[in-house]
Amino acid sequence: MRCGSDNPKENGIVLSGYFYGEAYKGKDWSGKNRRTYYADAEIEMIIDPDCGALLTADKLSEKIPTFDWTGGHSGRYLDEKDSDVLESLWAEYLDGCNDILRPGVCAFDDYNDLIMESGADLIRKLYGSSCAICGYDYSKIFPDKNSGVEIPVRYMSIRELHPELPHQCWPICSNCYEVKDEIIVERLMKKYGKSH
Repeated sequence: MRCGSDNPKENGIVLSGYFYGEAYKGKDWSGKNRRTYYADAEIEMIIDPDCGALLTADKLSEKIPTFDWTGGHSGRYLDEKDSDVLESLWAEYLDGCNDILRPGVCAFDDYNDLIMESGADLIRKLYGSSCAICGYDYSKIFPDKNSGVEIPVRYMSIRELHPELPHQCWPICSNCYEVKDEIIVERLMKKYGKSH
């Protein structure tokens, strides 16, 4: 979170990633001798908040009112239900913005890992288990729901190539993902256009 402004519309999420391992107590970075906890993190994406719109504290407070999004926190976490809401909000945010997802504004670790699992599930509910380009159906090849094999959901920064595309997140198999963006856009427009 970026919480440096009195205006909640200027505060919001500036990075995403994963914590790994257990939280541990450490020295207070501020020098105020407060009880402080840290955790090791794998950073996935970092946004420059001065270059584009954020997923704001206002929006977060509206959708997850049980958590205080306006102040600094140390060692606090969301329960599972609110975590799922947050991941869905983040997926919708990524899917809806063109201005921020470009070099110089945003740093990526790996494009393919941008969409967290609950966000990917939303896309799969919309489009099913088939590749949006070639139609390869993962559920027919891997019918066992416990196999752990599902169609990958990719973030594709392609809406600027055709603004009428309804999403930037699509179920796309590994083969089609290697095709040039212009061809992917052409295929998506033929199949979906503004229909979704």
